[in-house]
Amino acid sequence: MPNDLDRALRETFRFESTDLTANREGRLSPRQTALLGAGRAGMRLALGVFTAVMLGSVGLVAFFNWRLHGPGGWTSGIGVAAIVSLAVVAIGYLSSRRYLSAAGSRQIKVARGPAEILSESEPDCQVRIGGTTLRLSGVDAAETFQPGAEYRVYYLDDPVAMILSGEALSGHGTPPKAGADADSDASEHLVAHAQIGVVRRGYVIVVLLGALALGIPVAGSLVGDLPPRLRPLAWTGLLVVAVGFAWLAISWLTSGTGRRRA
Repeated sequence: MPNDLDRALRETFRFESTDLTANREGRLSPRQTALLGAGRAGMRLALGVFTAVMLGSVGLVAFFNWRLHGPGGWTSGIGVAAIVSLAVVAIGYLSSRRYLSAAGSRQIKVARGPAEILSESEPDCQVRIGGTTLRLSGVDAAETFQPGAEYRVYYLDDPVAMILSGEALSGHGTPPKAGADADSDASEHLVAHAQIGVVRRGYVIVVLLGALALGIPVAGSLVGDLPPRLRPLAWTGLLVVAVGFAWLAISWLTSGTGRRRA
C-alpha cells in the first residue's frame, strides 16, 4: 500500500495506480493518452481562435474606418493593424510550437534518486531527483517532494516538466488504514474523468470567447443606429452578455468539482 509520500505524489500530480503501472512499462496509460490528446487539441484550438481574433481585429478596424468614413489603404490604420496582427500571430505560433511538441510527445523519461529542492520561487520552481533537474509548475508541486527521500518519477520533457506519475522508494511515512487504497483509487478515477470533462468544456468556452471578442465591438458600434430610447437597453444587454459569459464559463468549468471533493 502507498505510504504518505506516495499519497502526496498522487494528490499533487493527479495520477492513478493504472497510470503508474503503465509508466513503469515505458508507455502511457489510456487515460494519460486521452488527456494529452485533449490538451494538445485544446492548444491548437486556442491558437486557431487567437489567430482568428487577431485577423478579425483587422476587419474590425476596416469596419470602423468605413463607419467613420475614414481614409482607406495601407497608409491608414488598417495597414498598421494588419502588420501588428500578423506579427503577433507569428510570435504566438513560434512560442507555442515547443509546448505543442511536448504535448504530442510519447517519450517517457525517468528520474530516480534522492530529492533536493533547488528553488521555490514561483516563476522558476526546480527540484533535482538524483542527477535530473526538473522545472515544476509551482511551489505546491516542489513541496510535494521530501528532501532526502528517494523517488522514481516518470515525466515528459517540457519547458515545465509534465509529471505523469511517481513513487517513493524510501520507506518513510505511515501506512494508510485498511481500505484506503481502494478509496484512493476510486477518488482518483473520478478526478480523472473530471479533468477530461473540464478540458472538453474549455474547447467550447474558447470558441465562444473568440466570437464574443469580435462580436461585442461590432454590436456596440451598431448601437448608435438604434433609436435613443433603445440604446440604454442595448448597452445593458451587451454588459449582461459579457458579465454573464464570464460567470457561466467559470461555473461550467468548476461544475461537479465541489461534489467530487466533498
